[in-house]
Amino acid sequence: MAVIRWLDRHDSKSRLMKTHPPIRSLLCAALAFVGSLFPGRTLADTANTQAVVDAANAFLATLSTTQKTAIDSSTSSALNTSCQYNFSLTNAEVWSNIPVATSFSGATRNGLMLGNLTTAQQTAALDVATAALGTTGKKLFDDIRAADRYISGEVTNAKGSKSSAWGYGKYFIAFIGTPSTTSAWTLQLCGHHIAYNITYNGTYASCTPMFAGTEPNSWTDTTGTYAPLGTQRTLLTQLRPTLTTSALLSGTFSDVVFGPNGSGPGATSAHDTTQPKVYPTTGRGQLYSALTSAQQALVLSYIQTWVNTRTTSETSELLAIYTSPQALAETYIGYSGSSTTLAQNANYFRVDGPRLWIEFSVQTGVYDMSSVHDHGIWRDKLADYGAAYGTTTVSTTLRPPVISTQPASATISSGTTTLTVASSTSGTLTYQWYQDGAAISGATNTTYSASSAGSYYVTVL
Repeated sequence: MAVIRWLDRHDSKSRLMKTHPPIRSLLCAALAFVGSLFPGRTLADTANTQAVVDAANAFLATLSTTQKTAIDSSTSSALNTSCQYNFSLTNAEVWSNIPVATSFSGATRNGLMLGNLTTAQQTAALDVATAALGTTGKKLFDDIRAADRYISGEVTNAKGSKSSAWGYGKYFIAFIGTPSTTSAWTLQLCGHHIAYNITYNGTYASCTPMFAGTEPNSWTDTTGTYAPLGTQRTLLTQLRPTLTTSALLSGTFSDVVFGPNGSGPGATSAHDTTQPKVYPTTGRGQLYSALTSAQQALVLSYIQTWVNTRTTSETSELLAIYTSPQALAETYIGYSGSSTTLAQNANYFRVDGPRLWIEFSVQTGVYDMSSVHDHGIWRDKLADYGAAYGTTTVSTTLRPPVISTQPASATISSGTTTLTVASSTSGTLTYQWYQDGAAISGATNTTYSASSAGSYYVTVL
């Protein structure tokens, strides 16, 4: 007797207690969604979400009632009186890369400014950052804050200048929604040159959008030597001279296209208010597969420098998605600007995959106008803000497949049984059926006739 079983994609145990492995219907690694628009995280990773929520609640416990009363970003008189905001996309979109003290009044942030907190409150706030970001992400946060400390003159800089536009303490912490291990909420850690927007929803987490910049690009002061985006810059200066015009993008890029005060055509705000994003479908540069092995290695290392700014569990899962063979087959590399050493304003570099979007832009300095400084952004076309605020945050040019009919459990004693899956998306889908983990040759339709005992599943891409 052949036993064929189906494992519900939301359960960890089979409904039928048999000895054979389960049938399961799932999205392949290139999309890796399980009944959700969130990048998948395994149940074991709930420990990290719990740690972040515990740290968030410990921080809330240090605050006054006013400092943790839920408000909205639109209430300007109360904007930075609380770290707690009502759960809405309108609130989540409020972040910027324009200096905090600026004549552009629209460049506001949510939350409480670290520099205005007591020592105990500030320590608790940074504990939240440590829990959410891991070692590498927290170091980037600290180093970018150190850059603002340097150019503000809070420590002596090379120009001997001082400015209140920047500062080590002019960074903010906010919760959009109530910190929870079961329902959706977003943690924001934002300031001049860093914006972490991390959305949690039970066992799922989304790490984007993330903005990072630095001025100067590298420096030494009395507290140490720094280069916050130094690894990214080094990899690109190694890659850029080897690229041909096949990767050249049309146009000139004065900044990242999908930054908070850019966000694509029609943007009029200093915030991330242009939703949904419309990513390019033509003129995207050169396919990753057309690069040499040496160039491909540099691109993979570059991707890792951005994604590794999260905890290990999130990093490993997202890298598996972004760098799967299916994803890399549809990933493009593009550049603009004449300097092969990224030494001039308007030098630009982009990684554009099925989900992954990374931009790197070189700009004229503000603190030192004789030099340049770097901006970068990492977005996920399907999972910015965890898609928890509605489909407007999901790229219009890409939608994950929706499996509407799952293969049904079946027990057969002879003959065959037909397994069926039905799914839909905005694009063309491909199917591959597997038996006992091995792809079945020619089984690439929505149905498959199984005639032998085993575990069957189908991938949909």
